[in-house]
Amino acid sequence: MRILQISLVTILSTVLHVDKITLGQNLMLFWKVPSHSRYLKDAVMEITDQQDCGSNIRRIEQLLSCGVFEIGNSHNVLQPSAFIELVICLHDLLNKTEKIVKRISFTDDVRTNEYVHDITDAVTAIRDACCHINSYKRLFDDQGNRGSFLVIYGKGNLVKIGDLELKSDYEDDVAFFFGKNRLYINRHIVRAFKEAKVLLTPVPSNFPF
Repeated sequence: MRILQISLVTILSTVLHVDKITLGQNLMLFWKVPSHSRYLKDAVMEITDQQDCGSNIRRIEQLLSCGVFEIGNSHNVLQPSAFIELVICLHDLLNKTEKIVKRISFTDDVRTNEYVHDITDAVTAIRDACCHINSYKRLFDDQGNRGSFLVIYGKGNLVKIGDLELKSDYEDDVAFFFGKNRLYINRHIVRAFKEAKVLLTPVPSNFPF
């Protein structure tokens, strides 16, 4: 795909006597969702959205594959920073997926509450709690109890506060908590990322111009 895009720009710039960078930017001003998409055939993606999606996809893949979220790195001082960047990128990617194609809305293992109804809401809640230290989305209850970046590797119970129990139900996953909000790495973050990436295909992770 990238080679074909670069070749097309090179050929057209030679024939039309136009600078390759300018031509490339004009050609990519709008990017169509492929006609085989059964979700939205006439959608268009502006160049800024394409660049953002490509950057988000590339960065999420790097963060998920670098091993920082494995139990051996549980005390890595950079793990919280990596997680914050991960949810910021995923939050933006999910928002653009909803804008361009459709909302990622599965609810499996999602802790619903007054502001979380599906996975997109859950990612938004964690992103807000990550980025805003005083966010109410760090609260456990109405009594002012709060917490951030609490992690469970595998299956286990972290704490119980009134009727709220912070726990992980799966041995093969990692659970992250901010207040009463939970995200699993595999069942939530990886799944939402993969679903968004499929809907946005063929957005290239490397923008050629």
